Amino acid sequence: MAAKRILIVDDEPDVLNVLSRNFTGEGYEVSTASNGHEAMIKAIERQPNIVLLDYIMPLMDGLDVLGELKKEMPEVVVIVITGRGSENVAVEAMKTGAKDYIRKPFDMDRLTEMVDTYIEEYYDTIVRRNHEYAYPLGDEVVHRYEFLRTIYSSPNPDITKLSVKFGYNRNSFYKFDREMRKYGVRGIFDKTKKELEEELGTGEEFYPKREIPRPDAEDSPGERYPFSQFVNPADKVQIKLEMLREAATSTKPHIGEITQKYGFSRQLFYTLHDRFSGYGALGILNRKKRKGKKRKNGNI
Repeated sequence: MAAKRILIVDDEPDVLNVLSRNFTGEGYEVSTASNGHEAMIKAIERQPNIVLLDYIMPLMDGLDVLGELKKEMPEVVVIVITGRGSENVAVEAMKTGAKDYIRKPFDMDRLTEMVDTYIEEYYDTIVRRNHEYAYPLGDEVVHRYEFLRTIYSSPNPDITKLSVKFGYNRNSFYKFDREMRKYGVRGIFDKTKKELEEELGTGEEFYPKREIPRPDAEDSPGERYPFSQFVNPADKVQIKLEMLREAATSTKPHIGEITQKYGFSRQLFYTLHDRFSGYGALGILNRKKRKGKKRKNGNI
């Protein structure tokens, strides 16, 4: 799953220790800082998704740090923590770009729930979705696919920044891009062809009929990753994924028009959507029919 990185900024060692232990136990990559200058250095180094920021600190005021953070990383989620339960502090923090506000002494369960909610929201905002059709970005393969798609959809993509936004590093892009151009969407599964076929009994060819070439810079001036080279019509899994994505990200999707566009029936769309909602990318791989064997409930 995508990285969950949190930076905790507080000048009280006991608070740093307690929060660090708690969020490490919750599966977060934790960094800490005890003053504003250190916070900015750590933030630029570690590129956190979430920052827990004490309001009163030495060297730099919490609101000054907040302003600098939002300038450097507009998408970072900042929760301000303060011992001053003043409404004015909350209002100023929100005006400066904080997502939320909590005061000391805080309830650890409530704070953890708040952080979990905002990390989920952080990734959910990557793709606009309607309420009727699911696009399970929490599925690792779908997340990787959207990462690649975003880079190919951007006129002048900053691969480093987009990698951080999705919780990867720059090398991850080159790896996923290479594997997907070579093998199609199945290339970005953490499973080999043999493992997938053993698990699903897939009836489709594992490999698409042709590899998607990446054009040289000379062939496409100013467009290093043209979107026209991203979608491979021979990769049936990708075409299904594009269809489901369009239904999920359209404000008012017309399923008849969408299915006609991608060459599928409405009935197949709803079958795929149910499987996609329940099982993510695995749910849209074809399965061989196995005579004499019944599927157990819950299996794809």
